[in-house]
Amino acid sequence: MTNSELQPNTTLLDSIRNKLTNCSMNNIIFYCSSCGEAYSIPLRCDLILCEKCGKRRFMKLKEKYLPIIKVQKNIKLLTLTWVKGVEHKDEIPLRHRQVRRLIKTFFKGGLYTFEGLAQHVHALVIGNYVPTKIISEKWLSITKESYIVDIRKANSSGLNYVLKYICKPPTYFENEFVKYYEFWFHNRRVSTVGLFYNYHQVKIKIELLCPKCNDYLIFWCVGETVYDYPLCKPLF
Repeated sequence: MTNSELQPNTTLLDSIRNKLTNCSMNNIIFYCSSCGEAYSIPLRCDLILCEKCGKRRFMKLKEKYLPIIKVQKNIKLLTLTWVKGVEHKDEIPLRHRQVRRLIKTFFKGGLYTFEGLAQHVHALVIGNYVPTKIISEKWLSITKESYIVDIRKANSSGLNYVLKYICKPPTYFENEFVKYYEFWFHNRRVSTVGLFYNYHQVKIKIELLCPKCNDYLIFWCVGETVYDYPLCKPLF
């Protein structure tokens, strides 16, 4: 990697700082035409680096996958490790393929999350226990360099453990901070295999209704509610 590649992209870094700083500061304002009450919904940055948005993603994924995990037996926590993290974002799809290949070999399905720059992956898998030695040998044959694995019995709370890594903000220096963002831009950190793949909940249509009179809310504007619209109440 060249020295220029190690230098942080200052324009991107400034943009990231700005979005993280202003996350949830601005709000969409709605009002009720019947009773006149005003309500706000915060505008979030949805950056992979944002701890607040990470917690929102955590709750959405937990709500989606917990029903399917609760009815499963033989739940296991599986951790797979590479010798080092990726050095280029184009390496991440290969690591996805390696993880899927191993899970498909031994288990009915799984949900997994990459940690950091994809040196570790944490997975919740469904299936009978497989000795660590056998998984390790298979992992070495797939990666050609790494044999470090861990598997242990779990329950539905293991979903919290696997998903917590999308909430953890990176603790890198600024050049690594930008690198982390660029590596995961358009790359999945959370993915599924087997019985978890393409699993869909029944989606419930959410309508914005006034909590006071139950009439429809109407879009008003975007503003900094705390300062510009002090009478607004948070809707969510």
